[in-house]
Amino acid sequence: MKKSYWITGAILLIALICGSFYDLPISQALYNEHNAFGILFAGLGETGYFLCSGAGITLAYTGYDAEKKKTCIPLCILATVSFLFGAGTAMYQAYEYFSGWLLILIPILEWCVFAFMVHQLRKFAKDVDKRKLRIVALALALQPILSFVIINIAKLIWARPRYRSIAGAANLPYQNWWEIGTGAKAKYTALGVAGEEFKSFPSGHTGNASTTLAISLTSLVLPQLKDKRKLLYWCAAVFAFLVAFSRIIMGAHFLTDVTMGFTTTFIIFLVLSTRTEKKLLTADDFQETATASAAQ
Repeated sequence: MKKSYWITGAILLIALICGSFYDLPISQALYNEHNAFGILFAGLGETGYFLCSGAGITLAYTGYDAEKKKTCIPLCILATVSFLFGAGTAMYQAYEYFSGWLLILIPILEWCVFAFMVHQLRKFAKDVDKRKLRIVALALALQPILSFVIINIAKLIWARPRYRSIAGAANLPYQNWWEIGTGAKAKYTALGVAGEEFKSFPSGHTGNASTTLAISLTSLVLPQLKDKRKLLYWCAAVFAFLVAFSRIIMGAHFLTDVTMGFTTTFIIFLVLSTRTEKKLLTADDFQETATASAAQ
């Protein structure tokens, strides 16, 4: 997986460098708020949060051990809160971006994918050590929460205007990504511009979409997915890239915004992935020791 991580990091670095010089021209060339692709993936952006937290709550409850209530109950509560927020934001985005038959079809499809995922995870986890399931469940529950909190704190600090308001009637000034809190927000919100138009950096949609990277961690404990880790990772990465591209098209974010949204989640994922692998190794050592002791 290290090669995949290095490739992802290289792509993000190149995107950040390009955006640092050409953020505005790229947005000017791509902006089309009526673009069908842009609308579709803008409405699907929060699905990543929904599925990641859905996988987390599934493994948390599947790994529940009545003899380990002090560990299991807090984990189940955390996973439930994460999932409810993820499901709520996914349904809200569908309501915000879709209308007509799409407003009905998209949420149904999302819940169908979720139901299929839950069924498969429970099936695969049937004979897996519950302690290991809880270790991965914690990472899946924390990934979207940490990404959401960090990205939204950064949005408030940076207060970068969105391109759609720069190009639109609001006529906001352009702000480079490295310029933090220039004061434009206070000036223009006083004139009636919505505060939401100053949440361009980093991209929350992209950050939430890329939380699906964490689902690849299920391959660490589920035998049926053992050889599918790289596939799960790149499916998640491609989905996040598509969402990122859609946000530029919609004028909601610049290239550097989506790059840093992805990067934030990616870094959190790497930390949680490393921690999870170490915890699983510890669990293996504990199990081997317990087995040896029982044999004696």
